Amino acid sequence: MSLFKSKPKLIQEKNVIPLLSIDKSLEAISSEDFSNGSVAGIWSLDPVDRQFALLRTKGNEHRTVPLRCEYHSIILCLAGSMELQCGQYECALVANTAVVVPAGEIYSFTKVSSDNSTWTIWFNKGFHEDTTSTVNDLEDLLSLSVGRTPLITTDEAQFNQWIRWCDQIRAQCELKEKNYLQIVGHSLWLLLYSLDRSHSKDLAVPAISRKDRMFQEFIALVEHHFQQRRTVMEYAELMHITAKHLSETVKKVTNHTALYFIQERIIREAQYLLVHSSLNVKQIANKLSFDTPSHFVRFFKHLTGQTPLKYRQSFS
Repeated sequence: MSLFKSKPKLIQEKNVIPLLSIDKSLEAISSEDFSNGSVAGIWSLDPVDRQFALLRTKGNEHRTVPLRCEYHSIILCLAGSMELQCGQYECALVANTAVVVPAGEIYSFTKVSSDNSTWTIWFNKGFHEDTTSTVNDLEDLLSLSVGRTPLITTDEAQFNQWIRWCDQIRAQCELKEKNYLQIVGHSLWLLLYSLDRSHSKDLAVPAISRKDRMFQEFIALVEHHFQQRRTVMEYAELMHITAKHLSETVKKVTNHTALYFIQERIIREAQYLLVHSSLNVKQIANKLSFDTPSHFVRFFKHLTGQTPLKYRQSFS
């Protein structure tokens, strides 16, 4: 699944965190990926104003960068495997599993196997309004609240039904016959509701322990405050516990330190901004609340082995 090997067109806004549109994402993959065979097909409803796209992907991704998109993503893993990091969640996708990535969440893929194959759906926040007015709980279906990870598992029969809905969407995008837009919309909603049902079953068991809940609260706080807070003590104070208690709990649950999750989130944001925005190093350091650009450069190089400029140039 090689979605962004080449560098997409830089987003120029200086005062906001940039979000990739469906158009920019398709532009980034259209030239290189069709030639190397990692994208087997792309179907969309409107070649001018793309609010929806369906992709059939395959192949090996040796390198990836964090992404943040203005559209929602549904990914069904048909074969092979890959690892996803979405926000502070890490999960492994194998055959018959799926993930839902809400708009605005930062995510990336690693360790994508050579036999990996997926159906991927991208759709804008307003797409459902154009296709159906019978449901209004999109945010509930897509939310990644505390304890609600992006990974969804199911049995083979249910997964095959998800594939059939993708096939139906593909057929409607190709034919574009009467009421095709409504059929695509309803197929998407059927898929979303079914994914949500399977997700709810995943969350029902096993019961979440007190340590797990503490860790989930911690990573939710990191996601909310990583631009301003970067010490374990600061997060412990927000949780009204000691830094030692927080550190020991995170280590027991994940085998990583609490500081690892804080620094990892900052680095992924920095990588995203370096590749997908025109902000310079000083502006990125300021956005991430480093006291000086040189402090940011040292931090970035210590954790990645590269300076921010070397990292950016590697995607030029």
